[in-house]
Amino acid sequence: MPVHTEQHLYPSIPFHSLPDAHTAMRARPGVPQRGDNRWQVGFVRTLRP
Repeated sequence: MPVHTEQHLYPSIPFHSLPDAHTAMRARPGVPQRGDNRWQVGFVRTLRP
């Protein structure tokens, strides 16, 4: 699900425009790494003491 995050962040974007939103978000600093699973693993690691 390569555009899953975009779908939830911006529910008003039509589904056919989500790949463009994905490309735009990847170009911005501070956006999670490629892939939801990789981002989630990294986030969980920051929660550990």
